[in-house]
Amino acid sequence: MQEQGRCHCCYDYEYGEGQCECDDPQMEYHDWVSLNEDRISYLSIVTSFLRNDNKDWLDATRGQLVKCTFTHDTESCVVFKVYCKQAFGTTVGDVQGAWNVLNAWGVFDLPHSANMGFVLVFEEKSTTTIRGRSVTNSVRRELRVSLSTAST
Repeated sequence: MQEQGRCHCCYDYEYGEGQCECDDPQMEYHDWVSLNEDRISYLSIVTSFLRNDNKDWLDATRGQLVKCTFTHDTESCVVFKVYCKQAFGTTVGDVQGAWNVLNAWGVFDLPHSANMGFVLVFEEKSTTTIRGRSVTNSVRRELRVSLSTAST
């Protein structure tokens, strides 16, 4: 319940008089909820991604060939990071293989916003034994794809 004269956020965190950090301290509770629902509506993209029923994507996730995380920030930006067990390119300029994988997974067919992107992460490791000690050398590469259309 909202206390008279205090916004929802301040009521929840028990800020004192004059300490409100909200956009409008006089905002009614239902207006505050509506404003914040609008601010996070871009996160519905996460639901679309999780419900991706593309066969290739489902095969990759069920076969544990990928692990996926996502991050978001206050600028309405969502970035999915997909850790892949298989590298799709051997050089920095070789992006076509990774692009083909994203396309096969149906990523470009999903609803998306201007501030949405994917990062494919590949890690190559080499382990050897030197004088009885195990030494691992690894290289992590990332391919970043923005789903907004580049302007020309």
